[in-house]
Amino acid sequence: MKKVLSTALALGLVAGIASTAAAYDKFEISGYYSIDGNYIGNASKNGVGTGVDLGVDGVDQDASSAWFESDFRLYPTLTINDKTKIKAEIRLLSDSVWGHDTNHLATADGGVDIDKLYMQYDSPVGTVLIGRVPWGSYGYSKFGNSAGREDGIIWATNFLAKPYTLSLAYVKYDEADLADKDITDGDSDWYSVHLDYKTDTTVAGARLIYIDNAFTDTAVDGDRQHDDWRVQGYAKVNFDNLFVGTEITHKFGDYETDGGADMDDDSWAVMVEAGGKFDALDATLSYWYLSGDDDADDEDESFGLAGNDWQPLMIMTGEEAGVLNAKDGATVYNALASALGQHMIVASFGYTVDDKLSLNSAIGGGWLEEDAGGDDDLGWEVNVGAAYKLLDNLTYSLNFGYWDAGDAIVDNLNTEEDDVMMVKNTLNMTF
Repeated sequence: MKKVLSTALALGLVAGIASTAAAYDKFEISGYYSIDGNYIGNASKNGVGTGVDLGVDGVDQDASSAWFESDFRLYPTLTINDKTKIKAEIRLLSDSVWGHDTNHLATADGGVDIDKLYMQYDSPVGTVLIGRVPWGSYGYSKFGNSAGREDGIIWATNFLAKPYTLSLAYVKYDEADLADKDITDGDSDWYSVHLDYKTDTTVAGARLIYIDNAFTDTAVDGDRQHDDWRVQGYAKVNFDNLFVGTEITHKFGDYETDGGADMDDDSWAVMVEAGGKFDALDATLSYWYLSGDDDADDEDESFGLAGNDWQPLMIMTGEEAGVLNAKDGATVYNALASALGQHMIVASFGYTVDDKLSLNSAIGGGWLEEDAGGDDDLGWEVNVGAAYKLLDNLTYSLNFGYWDAGDAIVDNLNTEEDDVMMVKNTLNMTF
């Protein structure tokens, strides 16, 4: 399959390229600049990758944390002609904490990061993206999304009639040979096929991914291989003012552990939701399931966590607390949920007061799939907030969250505290 997809991608690149002329046409740029003020009460945030500290292992913890951070992003597009463009995403002071030399996302100095930089070629056989391309987003929601970038090629073909689109992609996730010439094949390569469907009322799609991970660990067992497959599907259907949607991912394959044992990968992630718009009110009810594993047999059923961008609850799924989200690094909390799996239910609401003021709220909670001999309750959370447009491109928002941690956290990790509150206010300017 690897050779077939690689050949197809190469053909897509060269088809029709001879007639393209390089000429500068126009330069456009958009972006945003946001400043957040955060406060976590009855728990502290001690630094990079720690999440909130509830006093693990019975350590008394009654401190609080407060900090400011900045995020400035630019999205430039250089149009060469009607067939070719160069696009980029540039991050300056990305989530940079005020008063620190390094930010809490561990990007050195919170400095300049060219996150994406790629060429877009509208060829006779479809649109081709090549370079440091957008990667990690899939489906219609943010459930499985850890939106980022990888070096590779994405080819959205025009072989099928609308509303269908067939796409092929190749990503060089890791090039180990360059760093160590003694490694025969230490690379990680991803190959995928996408089929998407889009109309005014329905979006749906399916994706098959093959991940060829080749590792070398001569200190343990010599060469190890990890062949991983992922099947993903999504659909969202609108009925007048109502909608239903789902996203599903199944991971399967096999790999060798550091000890040389064979391990099967068999894990699932499922999200279903329904909602609607009722005049000024928006309402959504979501349920999701991530499989877990509580034993060390020859089958790994732990899916891990949802995407880093999936944050319907401010604390439990927020990046700052690190309870069910790993965007800010690994913590004792998300490690527990990643291994044992989770069930979560969240109801979220939005209300538009007028063209300047909007209100929002959410309530939800959940439990571990596997209890590891203890309680499985992750607790519940409630959020309330408001956003006000000071100008067409300048918005101030204020949000409050309260999490009553369940016994799965308190008992399994022996925490001293069992509740957390958080306040976040943000000034965001778009351009």
